[in-house]
Amino acid sequence: MSNNSNRLEMVEYAAIVGTIAGAVVAVFSGKIIYLAVPLSASVVLNLVNRRRFELVSRNNTNTVITRLYRQLAADIQTLQAVTRTLASGGEANYLGMVRQTAQMQEFIASLLGAKMNPIHQEIGELKEQYNSLQDSLSSVVQYLNGTSLAPRLDNLEETVKQYSEKMGDISLPPEQWLIAQIEDLKQQIKELQFQGAKADKRKQRIAEYSQIESWLTSKLDELKRQVQEIQQTLGIESPKSQKTSGNVSYREPQLPFTSLGTQTFHPLSAITSTSQPLTSSIPVPKWDCVHTLAAHSDWVSAVVFAADTDKIASGSFDCGIKVWNYQTGELIRVISENAGAVYALAFSDTHNLLVQGGSEQNIKLWEIETGALVEICKEHNGSVRGIAVSSNGQILASGSYDGTIKLWDLETAKEIKALTKHSGTVSAIAFSPDGQILASGGGDGIVKLWHWNTGQLLHSLSGDLGIISGIAFHPTEPILVSASSDRTIKLWDLGTRDRIYTFIGHTGGVSSVCFSPDGKILFSASVDGFIIIWNLTTGEQLTTLTFEPTQAIVSMALSKNGQTLAAGSVNGTLKIWQLNSVT
Repeated sequence: MSNNSNRLEMVEYAAIVGTIAGAVVAVFSGKIIYLAVPLSASVVLNLVNRRRFELVSRNNTNTVITRLYRQLAADIQTLQAVTRTLASGGEANYLGMVRQTAQMQEFIASLLGAKMNPIHQEIGELKEQYNSLQDSLSSVVQYLNGTSLAPRLDNLEETVKQYSEKMGDISLPPEQWLIAQIEDLKQQIKELQFQGAKADKRKQRIAEYSQIESWLTSKLDELKRQVQEIQQTLGIESPKSQKTSGNVSYREPQLPFTSLGTQTFHPLSAITSTSQPLTSSIPVPKWDCVHTLAAHSDWVSAVVFAADTDKIASGSFDCGIKVWNYQTGELIRVISENAGAVYALAFSDTHNLLVQGGSEQNIKLWEIETGALVEICKEHNGSVRGIAVSSNGQILASGSYDGTIKLWDLETAKEIKALTKHSGTVSAIAFSPDGQILASGGGDGIVKLWHWNTGQLLHSLSGDLGIISGIAFHPTEPILVSASSDRTIKLWDLGTRDRIYTFIGHTGGVSSVCFSPDGKILFSASVDGFIIIWNLTTGEQLTTLTFEPTQAIVSMALSKNGQTLAAGSVNGTLKIWQLNSVT
């Protein structure tokens, strides 16, 4: 049958070929008969093959159906036989299966109990460990919130730097690493030996200088006696000697407390001094909290008021910068949500700019009205911790973790000069009201006074045991205030370069300080969660402000008119107070 099918298909193919050949002959000869005969044969053969294929397919289908029917009949007979068997003894088999199922369930339950009990115990232990861990984390957070901002940032950046250096060392082969360590130790020994020799020479020079100083002092005393004798002989009164600084352009201080000398004030104890403290003539101010804003999702590390407007800007470790209306509490504009961790902000009202310093080792200039990024100043090698704009709005000063101070022309955004006398991080910086003097402080605990235009270091004010975290100039007198992580606030007389007062009242590092516009009141904010308002004349506390619940305060600013106070905390809250009245 198969052979016949194959033959018919071959004949059909031959007819097709003949048809093609006949078509060619018909074209050349012009006789249609050569095409009609083979084409007719092809059509007939095709019809025969189709009919034969249908018959074969039908036979095959019938065969398969018959086979399936027989298989199904056999399966039905087998099922009927099994059913008859179950009808005679099926109940007993069913009960046996039920008992076996019950036994199996009991076995599985006991097995699960044996396995699950230890798991439940472990889950209980894990819950206890989790609760303990949560308590520990809470304690750590409370501790960190009670720590001053400046040392935390320094420690973090120093740790990152150390890890980066160690990761760089790991790429070296062990032999080279050991050799490098040995060479480093040798170099350190040589430096120590050299420093020891220098120390011996220094001691010798100090002894020589002491002798010279003693000789000069004796000669000076002798000259003073001679001058006094001559004045007495001529009947001339001796004028009071005053120590003044030719580099400081302020007039000599006229505030009453300049006659008290150096004193230490503590709110919990009386002032022990031979001089009687002056009575306070300043009424107690009353500040009302008008807005509590959920400004950021992380520390509000910087706040600053714009001059002659209702705007205040806030910056945070969440990399966001926002501008608010402090009268209404309305969010005016989000300057940026990806500006890097913000450490410091300042307004340049002359150029309508908001200046930002932060973790990205640069200074960014933002346009206040549009939020557009105008310029990026890239000259520092560490995070920018402090910035200040001069009173004329033309000069920008920036202090960095790299220990340098850089001065910039805000018109061109170009660096003017760099000051490099600090031995640690520069975290606080401020211009004097006349714009001639620049004050800076930081990790070395020293406040330095500069003539920024010439780059001359005028003087260094030392005496702080902690990091300088805030600096402010008195608005009318040659007086400077510095805040420190050692929980103290110090007043400095820039004429005599002496420390006037040390205010003690905070239980945590002091993060910010500022004067009232009339110079009679001092504001200080601390990580202990309090803002203390001090009477600058007597050193007493007039009142205190705080967050509810108490949160570490890491930034503070006072409006230009002295009527509005703003502060930012570690939980991202920005709080605004208005001066209501005085009593």
